[in-house]
Order: sequence, then C-alpha cells, then structure tokens
Amino acid sequence: MEIKRYQVSAFRRPISNHYPCGEVSLHGIYRYETGNRAVETQKTLRSFTDEKDQKQFKNWNFDWVTPGGTFSYASDDKLLTYSSCLCMDIDYLCQPSEIDEENGDPVTELREKLLVDPYFETLLLFRSPRGRGLKWWIPIDLQKGDFRKWFTSVRNYMMQTYHLDEKQVDAKVGHESAGCFLGHDAHCYLKTELFEYF
Repeated sequence: MEIKRYQVSAFRRPISNHYPCGEVSLHGIYRYETGNRAVETQKTLRSFTDEKDQKQFKNWNFDWVTPGGTFSYASDDKLLTYSSCLCMDIDYLCQPSEIDEENGDPVTELREKLLVDPYFETLLLFRSPRGRGLKWWIPIDLQKGDFRKWFTSVRNYMMQTYHLDEKQVDAKVGHESAGCFLGHDAHCYLKTELFEYF
C-alpha cells in the first residue's frame, strides 16, 4: 500500500458521513484547531452535563479526519494511502468541573509530558473537543510493523509509562479508518518542520 506522508482524509459532519471532502495535512489540521470554526460548537458541547448527550451532539456537529491515511470511503477496506502517523486518543483525564486550560489541569500536565516523550516524537497534539483528553499524533514506520501492531504497542507503552487505564487510552481507534474529531484548541502543538506543509 502506498504511503502519503502525513496526509489524511477530511470529512464534514456528521460522523455518519463516510465520504471524504478532500485531503488535509497536519498543518491544515493545526489551522483548523487554532481557528474559530468550532469555538461556539465546542462551548455548546461542553455545556452538556450528560455524557450521552455530549456524544450525540459531538457525532452530529463536529468535522473529523482519518489519521490512518486517505480513503475513498471511511472503511478499512477503502484505504488509498497510509499517512505514516498514528493518533492516540486519550480521554477521561479529569472531570468536566476540573477543566482549566489557562491555569493547568491533568490534561495540560500530560500534554507537557508527551511533548518530551523520550521514545515518540510529537507531530501534532491538541485537546479533544470535550476538553477531558488529548489527541497525540506520532510518526510510525510501517516497514517495521503494521498499523494495528503499532497501535497496540504504543497503547501498552502509554498505559505503562503514564499510568493510564484501558478506558483512558481508547482501544476503539486502533484500526485504519478510525475517526478523529476536530474542535478548537488555541494551544494546539505542531512540530515546527511541518509548518511548511499545506
């Protein structure tokens, strides 16, 4: 399978829309996250107190991408090119009442640790739309192992190194066409060298 470095498919909301609207680079995702497109929608999402209501609202109102690569349709068997990166979905790091992006919270603490992780380089890192987790994008070498083996290895590493439990490191995104919701994070991190890629 062809590798298209750091290019992924982009999808318009809702999550049930499986036809991509185009391709986007990690720099494009960074611009989305630091822009204003999802600010008000994200505020509404975080105003819900019921987790089921949050999930339903998120599924209907947030654009998303497939970190595993580009697709003609959001299904593992419709993969066109691998992105050569992996997005780890970390959640439930704090309670909704503990979210404090300006003064620091458990999400911010883990963010700082991931940025200096000794084994995996951070390509892109942003807070999840609900505010309780992170999306950690790292490079992988598919010649040294397939996508799913990489995911399992990195997940195990994260649980052991950062003392996270199975619920906090989502296992459901361990397949090629798994989606990643985009929101707003003014503190989104992008590796400097990737700013030249549009």
